[in-house]
Amino acid sequence: MTKIKRKLAENLRHPKGLFGWFVGQFMNHFNDGIINQTIDLLPDVKDQCIVEVGIGSGKALQLTSQKYTDAKLYGLNLYTKMIASAGRRNKRLIKISKLKLHLTSIDSIPLANDSVDTLFTINTIYFWKDLDEACREVHRVLKKGGRFIISFNPKENMKEDVYPDDLFRFVTVDDVNKLVERNGFEKFSLQLLNDRYEKYASLVAIKE
Repeated sequence: MTKIKRKLAENLRHPKGLFGWFVGQFMNHFNDGIINQTIDLLPDVKDQCIVEVGIGSGKALQLTSQKYTDAKLYGLNLYTKMIASAGRRNKRLIKISKLKLHLTSIDSIPLANDSVDTLFTINTIYFWKDLDEACREVHRVLKKGGRFIISFNPKENMKEDVYPDDLFRFVTVDDVNKLVERNGFEKFSLQLLNDRYEKYASLVAIKE
């Protein structure tokens, strides 16, 4: 792997400095297809509570707010740079208390039990410390019948010269199916996307 590819992979995991900012801006464009597919899978319910884990620069939250104008939104991210970037993009939503951002991870969600209608995450499963612990935490905050949407690039599509295995966890669609099922979810649907850059899967699981 070249040094530039390694640096790119590191900044996909944890954006740092000016290079990390440029990576974030590029990913807004790169992830257009999977962002839009994921938002299309959100249920059309008024006054719902929607959480995104791994907000990047806040583009998905911005688009979600435009489609679901009555929703209460929460965004979670591990890194202050992404919280700041998403905050700038969505400052109006924050000002009118439609959006709250939290510096935390998927295994420590600062919301009450049975309080969330939908939680979605895009291209973050590769970085979760403990997959089962993360799913249990999502299950805790979701209402009964709530949706857990995981959008990701399946293992068979991820090239190790781009995504080194010491930085990324590779998972198959079957891995994710089994993960949600053993943690109290029922698989609802699976959508595949072949866009101009990558091949993605969006799995929708329902809290039983």
